[in-house]
Amino acid sequence: MKRILVVEDDPVMRETIIDILQFEGFEVVGAKGGREAIDKICDREFDLIVTDILMPNRDGYDVIHAAITNCPKARILAISGGGSVSSDAYLEMAKGIGAHMVLGKPFEIDELLRIVHTELGTSTGVHQ
Repeated sequence: MKRILVVEDDPVMRETIIDILQFEGFEVVGAKGGREAIDKICDREFDLIVTDILMPNRDGYDVIHAAITNCPKARILAISGGGSVSSDAYLEMAKGIGAHMVLGKPFEIDELLRIVHTELGTSTGVHQ
């Protein structure tokens, strides 16, 4: 079973993504911020890491760096709704430092699932 880490400081968004991915048959672990995510990345392997960029304490860029160092086989999906700058700027920077895919918020569930299944080489709508 593919293991996914979802890093998102917004509890509603985090739980929604987790529920969607669990329904698809993935093993999903949540982290409410960058610091917690980095601890989890250092403790276990993940096939995919979905990380928000703008978070307090340690941001998504720190998560991406930790993933590249500690989980080099993991695919990385960066998500962002932007902040004082458009989400495109944050997401382009995420790609520049190692994210494999990016997705702006808000996004459609189908789009998230398409990216996840493509990155993991799994079939859409088929439980693993």
